[in-house]
Amino acid sequence: MTDLAADEFVERLSRVPLLHQPGKVWHYGWGLDLVGFIIESLSGQPLGSFLRDQIFDRLGMRIRALEFRRPAPPICVALSHDPDTGLRQQLPDLSRARFDSGGAGLVGTAGDYLRFAQMLLQHGRLGPARILVARRWNT
Repeated sequence: MTDLAADEFVERLSRVPLLHQPGKVWHYGWGLDLVGFIIESLSGQPLGSFLRDQIFDRLGMRIRALEFRRPAPPICVALSHDPDTGLRQQLPDLSRARFDSGGAGLVGTAGDYLRFAQMLLQHGRLGPARILVARRWNT
């Protein structure tokens, strides 16, 4: 996680060369953070507020959207060592972030995740809430 502001982050990221040609290798990247900035720009809201208002509250999820800057009880912790490699591991320190990350920081329960998955299985609807609209594209 970075302590840069969103505009500083995007400016620096724009100067980083690609590690691989698009479509050749799968690699974790910063794309979800960029999508988060686009959502903020289009909605006029911080990403956490948008996700809470448009998705989590409507689905009845108690997820704590990107509230890592506030003291919160730990939901889970990383294993001290990776069971496959034996290497020491830890979760990133998200407390120094200056923007809501599209790629990190959601804290919720298994029940929250299940509600979201149920919505996806039901083509964007859970109870009275419609979150996604399925469209067929003619190709």
